[in-house]
Amino acid sequence: MTRTNGAHWGSNTGININHFSEQKMAIKIDVGKESNENGILLKRRIKKVPPLLRNNENNKGEYDPKVVSLGPYHHGKPELQLVESLKPMVARLFVSDSHNDMEEFYEKVLLMVDDMRSCYDEGSTITYSDDEFAKMMLLDGCFVLGMIESFDSSDHKPDRRAKYDDVMTHLGVLVWYSINSDMVFLLENQLPFQVLELLMSLKYKDDEGMKRIDAFLEVQIPWDLPFQIKKETKGSGCENQPLHILQLFWKKLLLDQYADEFNQPLHHINSLRSSQRVKHKNGRGKVNVKDYIHSFRSVTELKAKGIHFRPIDSKSQKAIKFESFWFSGLLELPPFLVTPKTKTMLSNIIAYEMWSDNSNSLAITSYIGFLKSLIDHPDDVKELRSKHILFNRLGSDEEVANIFKEISTFAAEDYGIYGDVTQSIEEHYKSMVKTWMAEFFHKHFSSPWTVVASIAASFMVVSSFLQSYFTMFPRSTN
Repeated sequence: MTRTNGAHWGSNTGININHFSEQKMAIKIDVGKESNENGILLKRRIKKVPPLLRNNENNKGEYDPKVVSLGPYHHGKPELQLVESLKPMVARLFVSDSHNDMEEFYEKVLLMVDDMRSCYDEGSTITYSDDEFAKMMLLDGCFVLGMIESFDSSDHKPDRRAKYDDVMTHLGVLVWYSINSDMVFLLENQLPFQVLELLMSLKYKDDEGMKRIDAFLEVQIPWDLPFQIKKETKGSGCENQPLHILQLFWKKLLLDQYADEFNQPLHHINSLRSSQRVKHKNGRGKVNVKDYIHSFRSVTELKAKGIHFRPIDSKSQKAIKFESFWFSGLLELPPFLVTPKTKTMLSNIIAYEMWSDNSNSLAITSYIGFLKSLIDHPDDVKELRSKHILFNRLGSDEEVANIFKEISTFAAEDYGIYGDVTQSIEEHYKSMVKTWMAEFFHKHFSSPWTVVASIAASFMVVSSFLQSYFTMFPRSTN
């Protein structure tokens, strides 16, 4: 493809860009390859949402940007033009306090066009010339980093944040609130991370840019600390360059039980998890599906069987714990915050995890599948909310219950992750003895009044028995 002159770019930014040399600059940046378990290099791409998920009635609108397009998949949509028209302004603001001018930023991006194109589905960028595609990557990359700059409350240079005030005012609160979700959560709305790294290298010193991104993503996490990776990380926090911001965010959501694996390549994480799941296989080396089938369907049903719920201890290294006692059971879960963004976030993470060539795990998909096995009715939400496990920012418990009903994992879960917990709960749930004891204690000791009534009734029974006994067998007076 021939490279076009960048003159039209200057008309939008107030700078003049001359025709650049065809000779490419030798920039050594990982373009998104990693070794799989067999040591073969795989090309990682920013994928589109699988049709099976996108065509699901419950998922309509969850994969499309509401206010801003990033990358080629949704570029040019009429409903996104408000923010699109402000991108050149944000780019100028972002570049303004760097040691390089806009022309230098553009030139470096232009030299990486081929690598950036290869990060998207084949054929999806063919309608853009090199000049147009480089301009898109530059504007979108500066917009993402500019917004992260504007959200950074820890910035020691208040003027760096204040320079975006006019942009914030023009967009309004509703659009401003939606930008984070579009930038972080949407699978189809991602930029190659190498674009962001290049732009950050032209402006920030050392790892200042990565620290900003890391702090920004921490704020987006809806779970309490026990569910997060608590290790402090430098840079991207892994050996391989992340493919995009959504992948970096996904890594921050990984369960504590995988904390020691966090600094390993993704294919190595999978290898470790596969070896850990050997015990879930039968003698023929195949997964025994019966081990993961359960008959319980809700928190309410489990509560009736004497199982209680509690937020997990912050010192625990497990995401979910279950203990079965003689009279009851205890299921500990990490706190979970449900917001208006939760369905979009989870839907896109499930879509991300389902792409096999990403060499990732199904950790989050499996966890959501487990929660779906507990939440079937607003009463289930109410119980978990009363135990400080679910925190509801939607309004009603019914809305929360509907979210978990509508999000589908399509049974594509890694049942080995929570297989032991599910089996233990099922054994407790199906135990007739424990059911009888639970019903007895619930009936007679569920409140102070029932305890008093039970004691009084027991006293009356004993008194009546003693009275009858001594009437029939009076003590001798001799």
